[in-house]
Amino acid sequence: MDWLQRVYIFISSPGDVSEERERTLRVIERLNRQAHIEDKYNLKPLAYERDVPPDMGEPAQLIIERYIQKPGTCYMVVCILWSRLGTPFVDPRTGERFRSGTEYEFIQAYRAMEKHGKVPHIMVYRCKKAIAKRKGAQIARVNAFFKRFEGKSARYLGFYTTYSTPDEFEEKLGQNINDILYNDPPQATPDTLIDPSVIPKRYAEERHMYSAMPRRVALDQQVSVWAQICIPGSEGFKKDLPDHPKKGHPISKGDVDEGKLSLAFSVDEHGQPLPLRVTLEVKTSDFVPEHTQEMIELHANHDSGKVIFALTPKKPKRDAMVIVTARAPTPDGLMLPLGSAELHTTIAAAAEPGPMEWVTRDTHFRDAPVAAETLTAVTPATPGAVRVYMMRDNRLLPAGGERFDIRRTASQIALGDDHPLEARTEAVGMMLKNSDLTGLRLLLRTMHEGDKQTAQLIREALLRWPKQALALLVQIAIMPRIRQQERAYAGAALRLFGGQAVPPLLQALRQSHNKTQVRHAMKTLTVLGEPAVEPLVKVLRVGDVTMQRRASVALGRIGGVYTIQLVADVAANAPRAHARSTAARTLERIDSSEARAALIKLRRG
Repeated sequence: MDWLQRVYIFISSPGDVSEERERTLRVIERLNRQAHIEDKYNLKPLAYERDVPPDMGEPAQLIIERYIQKPGTCYMVVCILWSRLGTPFVDPRTGERFRSGTEYEFIQAYRAMEKHGKVPHIMVYRCKKAIAKRKGAQIARVNAFFKRFEGKSARYLGFYTTYSTPDEFEEKLGQNINDILYNDPPQATPDTLIDPSVIPKRYAEERHMYSAMPRRVALDQQVSVWAQICIPGSEGFKKDLPDHPKKGHPISKGDVDEGKLSLAFSVDEHGQPLPLRVTLEVKTSDFVPEHTQEMIELHANHDSGKVIFALTPKKPKRDAMVIVTARAPTPDGLMLPLGSAELHTTIAAAAEPGPMEWVTRDTHFRDAPVAAETLTAVTPATPGAVRVYMMRDNRLLPAGGERFDIRRTASQIALGDDHPLEARTEAVGMMLKNSDLTGLRLLLRTMHEGDKQTAQLIREALLRWPKQALALLVQIAIMPRIRQQERAYAGAALRLFGGQAVPPLLQALRQSHNKTQVRHAMKTLTVLGEPAVEPLVKVLRVGDVTMQRRASVALGRIGGVYTIQLVADVAANAPRAHARSTAARTLERIDSSEARAALIKLRRG
């Protein structure tokens, strides 16, 4: 029998980072389904909220130790801190005082590591989000804790890492656990070996979660938030929405946010997936929901039904937000977040008119080349509006018996089939030259959801002005707060440029200090696919440590035989040890039979 090795991961933190604790459990659950881990290990998280029943008669810390292993006996300890250190604790067995239970767990693990060597691996994460002033005493204790890592006389050797958002924390933690398992595999002992048959079988399935709400709502009107979990290839409720908002249809296709979920269904004795109960939840401080949770039952290979939440706006606000979260139970009953979406809208006063978008320059167009000098555009009465002139033979054309003199935005001209093609193409060019991000986002949506003629016109215009188009498309692709569907449209447009799109994305990857932008740049390079492989492999071979790590993530997502060949060459022949080890981790990320074969060959060689 091939035994699995159980690897214990202790989660230590005060109560102000509950979301990060949930994300830690989700990371471990996801890693347990990855081929390079599930064939060898079973990662077992130890968390008081799921493993310790309520009990009385002793300090909470001693009750925790009665039910779960001490951190010093585990293979990894994940310590997470933000605005609190926790409640002071005195060990009644020794009389030793600790600033909190979290500090006690950290020190207990650190002393065990000093005694035994590398294990446990202690990973400390500090959140850098802003903290309310009223927490001054607690944050002073947190700062004092971290002071003991600094300077020549540091009490604790090593370093910690920081993060700004739960998404960044989740990404870092997953990579860190993978790195430790690869570089320092846990030593098997009789009490850590388990029979694989005791691990519940799971059926994994990728899903999309669609969520939507109107982009603009009135203060005196109730608003609906829609959510649905669909199988790949299904558009769910999106297929029935209009391209643009209209009377009776306040939600349009452009309002839909799309996110990916990874589900794990339990299976029966015949290996058939059982239904999975998923809870959809809305959180918002800008609306009053009629209800905040809805439970749905998911069946393998089928969409869920559409869930509608009714919300009432509280007060006018330009950027109101609603967060939709999907949660599902693990085999031991703990509810873990599967994913979430941020929906943004404007709450307007009841009588407030909608905004009007105008381009920043005057222009004029013609529907045919002219030999003589073109007529200068007349300054329009409305600031920023566009006067459109159609000309032939150097003469103004009439429109309905009058001069064609109407106010239009560049996007209206580009999308209006009542304008000549040349005028529409020039309008797209003007938007690119003026860095009109709002207008370009509208064009991208139309390119994918509008008629074929308009889509072709937009594609040709983008390729006609590549320098301006690439700069704006990269901005949209890595923009932190836009809908996932818009980001996908920008990625698809970047694919039109092939290898030309790679340098500006690598530049964004190199220069950005925003973790969200970095993550989206890596995802967009993944969308480009094969044209991005060779430049990324070059970064993997000769880039700095940060860029090597980012290139590794992107290459791991791209995968494919060609990628594996180039990455395996770096793993075997790169002059720098860090490049070789990062390339090997890239092969683990690809997680295919070809990648595993390359790893085996590498380790034997």
